[in-house]
This record gives sequence, C-alpha cells and structure tokens, in this order.
Amino acid sequence: MWVISWTLLAGLVSVIKSLFIDYLVPNPFAVQNQASIFSNAFEIFRQLSLYLNTGLYHVLTGGQTPSSIDILFTLIFLTALCIAIWNLGHATNHIMKSFAVIMAISAALMFTGLTFTSLSEGTYRYLGFTAISVFMILSFFTNSKNQLYIFLIAILLISSATANISSITNLDSQPNARVNELVDYMESNNITYAYAYYWDAGITTYLANEKVIVRPVIFTDSGFIPYKWNSCVRWYDERPTEYFVIRNNDSQSNTPDAFVTAYKPDRVLYCGNYTLYHYSGLNATSVYDTWTLDEENSWLRFKQRYLEG
Repeated sequence: MWVISWTLLAGLVSVIKSLFIDYLVPNPFAVQNQASIFSNAFEIFRQLSLYLNTGLYHVLTGGQTPSSIDILFTLIFLTALCIAIWNLGHATNHIMKSFAVIMAISAALMFTGLTFTSLSEGTYRYLGFTAISVFMILSFFTNSKNQLYIFLIAILLISSATANISSITNLDSQPNARVNELVDYMESNNITYAYAYYWDAGITTYLANEKVIVRPVIFTDSGFIPYKWNSCVRWYDERPTEYFVIRNNDSQSNTPDAFVTAYKPDRVLYCGNYTLYHYSGLNATSVYDTWTLDEENSWLRFKQRYLEG
C-alpha cells in the first residue's frame, strides 16, 4: 500500500510543479512538431542504448559499419532483457511487480516528455534514471537456476566494464581547468561580481568559494532578467552599480551579444575562452528596470490563471 501511496504523491507533486512552472519560467517546454517527434523518439533509444549496451549504441548510431562484436553484444543484451521480462510476467512476488510497474511508469513519463516536448534539448543525461530502471529489472527478475541467463549477464558485465575502461581513459582529467583559470583571473583583477548564463554562473561561483559572485541571468536587447530556474530570490536583492558580464565564447546559448550591443560596456577584458564586459554607474543600474517589469508580468500571469479563474 505504501508503494501506491508514494507513487500517487510523486504524481501529485509532478502535476503541481507542471501547473506552476510557467510562473517561474514562462513557456519552458514547447510542444514539438510531428517531424521532431519521430526524430526525438529514435534519438531517445539511441542515447538510452549508450547507457545500456555499447554494442547496441554502435548499431543505432550509424555512420559506421557495426562490428561483429557489436552485433553479438546487442543480441546478448536483447536476449537477457527478454528473459527478464518473461520472468517479470511470471513473477509471484507482488511487491517486486509493483516496483516494476512504478519503474515502467517512470520510464514512460520520461519517454513522453522527451519525445513530445522541447525537454529533449540537452537533457538526455536524465535517461540515466531510465537506464537504472532497466538494470533493476534485469537484476530483480533474475532466475538463478537459469544458467543461460547468468552467463549472458556475466558477458554483458565484462563487456561493459571493458568498454568503460577505454572511455574513462579518454575523459578530460581536468574538466574545470578553464573555469579555474577564469576564477584566478577575476580574483587577481579584483572582480567580485558578475552576471552570466546559467551554465557558467553557478560553477564559477562555486569554484571561487563565493569570493567571486556570478548570478545567472537571461540576456536580452533590453537588459537582462534573473534566471529563475534553480535560483533563489535573495540572490538578486543585491543590485550593484559595478559588475561584469561574462561571455563563454565556446557556447552559443543565450550569449550576451544583443545586450552588449544595446548597452555599451566601459571596457572589455579577455581570459582564455571568456570575454568580460565591464559596466558601472548609470549604464549598469538602468538594466534593473527590466527585472521589475518581468516580476510584475509573472505575477500578473499567475494571478489571472490561478487566483481569478
């Protein structure tokens, strides 16, 4: 019973979050067109296969002829999964079957969101949870007396471990090197406050131990507004008369180019892959007017939809 209760609670929380999400981030997830839906569905299976089985991923990726090893591991994985699903259908443990149903519902919701909305844009990493669900089904519904199944699982584990070893050796051992360089540069130049896009703001503030504060914002040609996703209201209470705007030259997402064109900086600094625009005085404080306007519009949408029917 408690399993059902937690499932209903999680669903209720998800519904409430979806209803109120446009108050936090206006129009966050757009519905995709028919062509995008089909391409998204295939991409989901391809990205999910990267978590599940390297051979299956190579088969779905295309662009190169799958090796005999890829095909073999794909067949082994699919065979093991079919056996686990068959065991699930004949399982007598109702608690385990309830967990399987919850995992299936979770996977279905994730598939629906990634397929039919713009949630799929850059969020395939969340398929890791779906992949874990598949692995749990493989684990929960193992028949220890089925030697073929145990043999297939052992082959899959060995092959995955081997593939991961080669992948790990190719990873960047210093993934935050450029951000650390930016932090050192800002500290050495007595730069203590800046604005940047979401992906650059949080990590810079964290690696600087808050000696440098970088707040996430959305840049427009009329100013910038607080980026409310994963943010805190009090972060934006401080509105300094001197700050920097940071541009990550490797990213094309929400760059401050339009803002910089509309509001000419006092000076421009360069650090590695980053460009820092300096603002002070009236030129700095005038953009805060867009914050109040955005907050009023957000409250008006919320009031009209939920308080006035």
